[in-house]
Amino acid sequence: MQKQKRVMSQALKVMAAGTIVFSSLGAIPFNTFAADVTATQAENEKVTIQNGVKAEYTKIINRSPWQANLIGSAYVEKAFSESFGTSEPFPGLGNTNYSIKKTGYVVIPVSGQYNLKTQGDDRTSVSINGELQLVTGAYNASNWKSMGYLHGGDIVEISQTVEQDAGVAYTLLSWGMPNLTTENPDNNWKEVPLSNTYPTREQAELASAEMKKHGVMTEYYDGTTTTIFKGQTVEHESFTKHYGTFEPYPGLGTDYYTVKKTGYIYISETGNYRFNGGGDDIYTLAIDGREVIKNLRYPNLAETGDLYLEKGTTIKIEQTVANEKGPGASSLKWKTPGQTAYSDVQVTDVYESKEKALASNEGGLFDEASKAVNNLFINKDPNGTITNTVTQADIDAAQVLVNKVVDPTEKAGLQANLNKAQSQLDAKTAQVEAENKAREAVNNLFTSKDPNGNITNKMTQADVDAAQVLINKVTDPTKKAALQADLDKAQNQLDAKTTQTEAENKAREAVNNLFTNKDPNGNITGATTQTNIDAAQTLINKVVDPTKKAALQADLNKAQSQLDAKTAQTEAENKAREAVNNLFVNKNPNGNITSTMTQADINAAQALINKVTDPAKKAALQADLNKAQSQLDAKTTQAEAENKAREAVNNLFTNKDPNGNITNAVTQAVIDAAQALVNQVTDPTKKAALQKDLDKAKAQFATKGTLKPDDFVLGTTSITGSYSGDIDRITLSKDGVESGNATKTNGTFKFYVGPGIKKEQSLYMVAYDKNGREIAREKVNIAAVTEGNLSPTAMTIPGDSYISGTYTGDVSRIEVSITNEAGVTQLYKGGTVANGTFRFYSFDKTKSPKDIIVVRAYDSVGKLLDTKTVTIKNNVVTTEGKVTPATMTIPGDTTLTGTVSGDVASLRVTVNGTEYAGGSISNGTFKFYTLDKIKKADDNVTIAVYDKLGKLLDSKKVTIQAPTK
Repeated sequence: MQKQKRVMSQALKVMAAGTIVFSSLGAIPFNTFAADVTATQAENEKVTIQNGVKAEYTKIINRSPWQANLIGSAYVEKAFSESFGTSEPFPGLGNTNYSIKKTGYVVIPVSGQYNLKTQGDDRTSVSINGELQLVTGAYNASNWKSMGYLHGGDIVEISQTVEQDAGVAYTLLSWGMPNLTTENPDNNWKEVPLSNTYPTREQAELASAEMKKHGVMTEYYDGTTTTIFKGQTVEHESFTKHYGTFEPYPGLGTDYYTVKKTGYIYISETGNYRFNGGGDDIYTLAIDGREVIKNLRYPNLAETGDLYLEKGTTIKIEQTVANEKGPGASSLKWKTPGQTAYSDVQVTDVYESKEKALASNEGGLFDEASKAVNNLFINKDPNGTITNTVTQADIDAAQVLVNKVVDPTEKAGLQANLNKAQSQLDAKTAQVEAENKAREAVNNLFTSKDPNGNITNKMTQADVDAAQVLINKVTDPTKKAALQADLDKAQNQLDAKTTQTEAENKAREAVNNLFTNKDPNGNITGATTQTNIDAAQTLINKVVDPTKKAALQADLNKAQSQLDAKTAQTEAENKAREAVNNLFVNKNPNGNITSTMTQADINAAQALINKVTDPAKKAALQADLNKAQSQLDAKTTQAEAENKAREAVNNLFTNKDPNGNITNAVTQAVIDAAQALVNQVTDPTKKAALQKDLDKAKAQFATKGTLKPDDFVLGTTSITGSYSGDIDRITLSKDGVESGNATKTNGTFKFYVGPGIKKEQSLYMVAYDKNGREIAREKVNIAAVTEGNLSPTAMTIPGDSYISGTYTGDVSRIEVSITNEAGVTQLYKGGTVANGTFRFYSFDKTKSPKDIIVVRAYDSVGKLLDTKTVTIKNNVVTTEGKVTPATMTIPGDTTLTGTVSGDVASLRVTVNGTEYAGGSISNGTFKFYTLDKIKKADDNVTIAVYDKLGKLLDSKKVTIQAPTK
């Protein structure tokens, strides 16, 4: 109390000499009246710290009249908040009766509304941009004030002064502002950080400029569905931000607003990317103009699929969040090829325009392209020669990188160097190609392509001349000389070969002329005589090469042998022809065999044909004999073919009767096999009768149909479904007994079964075609109906460690959701469900009696059976509400309607176990669009209503009726 009195009495001090008045809460001037104390200044000191403040240390000599001396000043790497304890803060200052003033330039980290609060021991004051704003008059007292709306990157000069009388001393400077995380900033004071505090304005301006290199174009709209544009600006921040209940933009208000952020990201690595986003209350995300998350409701988060992106490209991100009421927030995280876990998209990753994104990363593109081009040359010198290993693929890869460079001057320089490499490679490729073509042409003149061997038999002067033309194009003198030497060898061999070849050619011509088609491996011509053979022998005798002479003599000997055998052969041919002709009527091999012909006659003719040596004549004789053999074979086997075909056709039908229906075992393969046998019958009358019966089977087999019965719900009296194809009649097989006929209408059917169907019965729908043949059979699924209820036990929190209770019916598992006071909901699975009771450990999951705990029961296939909210005994805040759904007519009604009362804020509709969120609530009524959700009058539909924190208030089953006729 005495300390507080001293503080208040010293609010203003008047100096006796000169009656000059100074405020002890403002900046403390240097006092020339206290000459016994020496002060040191920091005005000319070199600033060696990056972050911190300029601190001025003043000794208070007298409080009435007020006297004080500046002991010294220094740039210190400290924030405004600091605990001095009872130590001496500065040499010569002592540990009582002193004043410390800290001045720093703060770079605003995020745009939004700012509140500033000061506190200290014993008294503090704060000036902003030279104007006094905050004062505390007693130790541990605090004072705060709104700084208004500040823009990210703004620089604010802040001076905080603390006066200490005795004992412990400290200062605390904190602010409240929006967060660039998902943490709610409401009532969350944080110390002004050292990282945003700079000792000089110049340092702050450099930091601000660096900060302003990145950011997003941000548009602000009043409203959520119908909006009014309020303004736009570049915010030097990323996409994740929590406004709390702060006003995002001047004049926008704290609720029912929309914020759209647009930013561009430069892709630095190729691969798959994935994004995860959400916001409070409605969130939409678009990438390159395509919406990947749309109208996502808080508190849900959504994940995109993989997006394959290439290095050097840019993508456009558009994030829109609409806040209806309460805190507003947005979150955007991503996975990259080099980062498999989700993390926030950082501000250093985004730019407000595509041009800025490309320009900011252009240096890397140029360096990469320059490196690729230089690597094509020896010593990486583009003014030199390309390396021996350079390929067209290397140049193409460098071209791709050059194409990505934006600066036209840099790009032109790189392209010029790349063109040098291309020209050198083209020239190198052309010369190698010329050498290879010349070498190939020379080598091809020689056997086994060996220039040290003999020339090939096919080589001509034209080949030598063509090789000479290619050699003339070679520029390397050494390689050219070697090629010319090998070509000269070929020319010499060709000259020597020409004379001998002429003699060999004349002899070969004479020998070949003895044979048909001049082929010594064939037969002599019909005009060959002994005189011709003798003349050829004379020419052979002139050939010198022993190998070629022997080959010519061997061919001539063939001609002599054939001429000797020719006379005897004519007689054998005549005998064989007579025997063959005698097999046919009128001795005509193009007609039919005689009726008396036997296999023995054919065998005798075959023996005579075997003695014929002339291949053509023998083949003609054999062909005619084969005709006779074929006719004899066909005559024998035709009766067998007709019998097999008749048996195969009859087997397709029940009781083997072609006038009836085909059997159920008939397949396409069986029909094809019967057709193959019919095709073998040659008698046209018998074949036509067989084909007619087979066509009946084909027509019946072609009938097809499909059945698709709907699930049958126990308690109903009809089985419905759809059908297609050649179905003429549909009946029901119940426990193996068929009876009755279904009503068919435009592809649908309905079969009245009456009451009393049991779930263990076997039901099949059976379809028949117009011939009475079964063509489809499908089992009718009897839909299972599961039910169950929960009765959770009331809890005391803190205190109880388990969520427990009882259940009835088909409950197989439970899920628990816990919503805390901040409105954040966490879903848990697990617990034990057995013998009519359930139990879920919750000690580490719920701490506050204001938590909302909801238990949901599911059957074994995941169908939701019941939802109950756990009563918290010591929770003084309660909400309640009721829902009354109107009766629906299906088909017909497209919207579920009804009334609500109490604290109902949202609703969910469950159709056959599938839950849907949405709908609208207004003036005690609700609407929920159901055309695409409720299909049939026997659908199981319930509606549940919740308060604004997600607590279940009421649920009702919706009554559905069929239309009246």
